[in-house]
Amino acid sequence: LKFQEKTQTVTGFYDTGNLLSDPLTGKPVSIAEEQALADLVPAAALNGLRNMQETVGKYDDPLWESLHPHFIVFSSVNDHGGMLPAITLEEMCIYRGEQIVYVYHPVIAVSSSPFDSKGAYQMILNGKMM
Repeated sequence: LKFQEKTQTVTGFYDTGNLLSDPLTGKPVSIAEEQALADLVPAAALNGLRNMQETVGKYDDPLWESLHPHFIVFSSVNDHGGMLPAITLEEMCIYRGEQIVYVYHPVIAVSSSPFDSKGAYQMILNGKMM
């Protein structure tokens, strides 16, 4: 993952059932654990995402605006659904064996909950990305 010249390597789980798409751009949406983005996205921006419902429209910060923060509505098998805050990063590079997929301006929903208790992966890749 890349944002403002910083890069962060995460392990992703390719989920063919994750077909979320951004209603604003039509792009596929992957989901990352908030902790996996901690070294990539400034702490103030992650805090803003956590409290985005209360802070929408109150930030006049070019960094915040460059993330294009918004909400993604979702539903899942184990849950009734809800909303996740989402951001747009500069780039995502997916390594799948010998195959490399570059995604420019990927939309990433941010989850405050970990996906896997063993920490094997920190991101759920969208099924439309491969």
